[in-house]
Amino acid sequence: MWIVDCGLRIVHFRPSVPSSLRAFVPSSRLPRLIPASIVLCTLTCFSIAQETGEPQQKGITQYARGVRIDWTRPRVEVKGRVVLREGLLELFACSPRTREHESIVVVEAQPLRIFQALGLAGLTSGRPITLDRDSGTWRPATGDTVRIEVSWRYDGKQHTADIGTWMTDVSTERHPPPGIWRFAGSARDKDGAFMADVDGTVICVVDFPSALIAIGELKSADNSALWVRADTGRIPPIGTPVTLLFSPVKPGAKPPEKSTVDRSPRTGNSEHP
Repeated sequence: MWIVDCGLRIVHFRPSVPSSLRAFVPSSRLPRLIPASIVLCTLTCFSIAQETGEPQQKGITQYARGVRIDWTRPRVEVKGRVVLREGLLELFACSPRTREHESIVVVEAQPLRIFQALGLAGLTSGRPITLDRDSGTWRPATGDTVRIEVSWRYDGKQHTADIGTWMTDVSTERHPPPGIWRFAGSARDKDGAFMADVDGTVICVVDFPSALIAIGELKSADNSALWVRADTGRIPPIGTPVTLLFSPVKPGAKPPEKSTVDRSPRTGNSEHP
């Protein structure tokens, strides 16, 4: 078994520590934490469930506020709400009071907790864009490919779609494909702060050195170079609660061309039905 010390919380899970979490789990502490792990994990999950008022479901852990891990898939579920339905984008999802003017969804969960949950679900982080000092060129983000869907309820029906269907490539008028997302994992600044917590850069569609989730190619954040806009007709009304669904893509597997469950309404105009 292994233990993840998440600040004030201790979570008990599996046999080995993924590389994406080793920076947060001092190996010298593990032997001393093992005896109390089961009790502390149970109390923590129960406490979070009590705070959120959500019942615990079999195979699903309420990992942190706004973050659940579905071990049966595996999948990480992050709660959010719609804050933007039109215009050019720099992000798909951001933290509150950061970049809501250029992001479709805002999530309440701390980006560091999302990072940890993704590692527990089997994803290995890479790095956001970096400058190669020898060549003076930027290198695109790396990390495991992650599939991201958005789920929401509207007009009495549950809808699930790939997040790309809420965006349009301005040059091709097509939706971005599912296979572009990388678990970049953000970084620490010189003071040790998790940069995605500071910048609110949860799911980025342009280059951010602090990106938690990035795309696997370089895309400038200059206003003149922004490459995607919100697909207004597919996005539900402002304030609609949503759940972002993060799933690992198995090595060698080709991501589907579109979501397996895509019941996203389309009206042909700027108003959601």
